[in-house]
Amino acid sequence: MRHGRAWSVALTAALIAMLGAAVAAADSFTPITMNVGVTPIARLGVPLRVKVSVHADPGVLDTADGPLRVKVKLASECGGSFETTSGATLVNAPLTPAPTVGRAYTGGATGSGSPVAYGTRTLCTYLEDTGSNRVYANDTSVTTSVTAACTSAGRAYDRSLRSLRAAQRSLRHAGTPAARAR
Repeated sequence: MRHGRAWSVALTAALIAMLGAAVAAADSFTPITMNVGVTPIARLGVPLRVKVSVHADPGVLDTADGPLRVKVKLASECGGSFETTSGATLVNAPLTPAPTVGRAYTGGATGSGSPVAYGTRTLCTYLEDTGSNRVYANDTSVTTSVTAACTSAGRAYDRSLRSLRAAQRSLRHAGTPAARAR
């Protein structure tokens, strides 16, 4: 009987250890991801365009009480929510297309706003439920550097961007019959 009790205690300890490991592993699970697209250099007072892509696992967005909105502010420091973050609003738009119950989600929102201060700024991005003000996800990992339009880095960036767009146009037209006839 004594060996049976020791075995039972050992088995219980092993099960508790395994359960603890499963709980710890669940902490790193991310059912919603947001990718924020913005230029690395922004201009003071000039509209800054932002694109936010949202991906969610099936059923994650099913508990929303109202429409979901993507909200982005350009700030020196992010708060716990969109409302508690001070800074220029870049995006405050509905999540499009609307999520379908029980299905995985891919969509997002776009917008623009003008930076109001120089320096490195964070894009404080939130996915919020307008019915309950619940924050489903947030991202504070993307930054941009707000400069004056006349800086050498700004001019170099503008030149590179024009060159890239010209190369992309050339590439798009390279496969056309008119281009092959040349």
